[in-house]
Amino acid sequence: MFKRNVSLLLGMFVTILLTGAPAHALPPSDWGSKDRIWDYVGQAQGASEQECLQRIAVQAVQAATGRFYFGEEMLRARDLLPLYLEKHAERFVVSSDVVERRQVGKRFQVKACAHVLIDQLFSDLQEKRFVYIPKSNPWFYVYLNETIDGAPSQTPLGRQAAGKAIDERGLTRHVEDIPTPPPGTDVAANPEQFDAARAECQKREIEVILSGSIATRQVSAKLLYYKDQTFYESRLRLSLIRVDDGKVLATTEKMARVARARGQDAIPEAVNIVVQEACAELLDYFTVNWAKTIHETAGYRLMLTGVSPEESDAFASQLRELDPSVKVYPRNYFGRVSVLNFEYEGDSKNLMAFLRRATLNRYRMIQHDDRRIELEGLRR
Repeated sequence: MFKRNVSLLLGMFVTILLTGAPAHALPPSDWGSKDRIWDYVGQAQGASEQECLQRIAVQAVQAATGRFYFGEEMLRARDLLPLYLEKHAERFVVSSDVVERRQVGKRFQVKACAHVLIDQLFSDLQEKRFVYIPKSNPWFYVYLNETIDGAPSQTPLGRQAAGKAIDERGLTRHVEDIPTPPPGTDVAANPEQFDAARAECQKREIEVILSGSIATRQVSAKLLYYKDQTFYESRLRLSLIRVDDGKVLATTEKMARVARARGQDAIPEAVNIVVQEACAELLDYFTVNWAKTIHETAGYRLMLTGVSPEESDAFASQLRELDPSVKVYPRNYFGRVSVLNFEYEGDSKNLMAFLRRATLNRYRMIQHDDRRIELEGLRR
């Protein structure tokens, strides 16, 4: 049913050939509380002028939606959101003014300014539960495929150890098992299961997944210090994943070998060692980076509009060259809008001067306040 519905929606899609940049800035606050109109200038090609305007309307609502990341909000169901916006874009565009039009053969090229009901758009996405406020202490969930001597483990030793590691950090964990996909699945290894797991986690407001696989097997049995010993080895691969966009934040691999007189005693010890080491590494990463990426603890927030993912990455690299203290934390990218949080310990005047030089003839800089900066992409 899900695939059939997606196919029906995909059939309604039109291809965006050219994307534009917003005509002016909008303060990132009080979304949905007013009746503001936000202007977006874009270009498109199509078989008719009306088709071009429809495509520009889609561009406009996608760009407007991407701007919500500049506030405290986030977006869930990212796999379905583009489909929803494609289908309903014209509901949120009150009108469009054609700026330029050309016809080459049977093809039309149109540049237009679309007037977006941005507060109405926000309210609608909030009502449909696409919009949410991330928790300061987000919920975790663990998916872990576990085998012992090549057979599925009858007891989830690894998941239990991972849950204990999360609890000991004072982090929040969704304890109840999610039936589909089963918790004993490495969802990161299968795209279809991965999408299903993210959808189920988002229904339960889970924001972070630990997913991986652990294989424990007997590697030898021999006399050691005049005693018979059975050696078991555990190998674990574990990833830390953002649920909202499916981004893998960090991955680690661990191995441990344990010898005991009874092999059954070696198994849980080997499992516990690798899981504890892996969780320590990944949860350290989470503790250092999560709040700076999702919330505003990094200090500065920068929004780039009208950019590709590659252009956003290039600008982040350029920003890092400003000063050794600069650390960039990409918050999200949607609708050719990229929002970056970053740390900078130097003089803010030097930062502003750098941004003006770096963006000359490419962006228009809009400083919303001391810590929030927008770089609006300019058409060449």
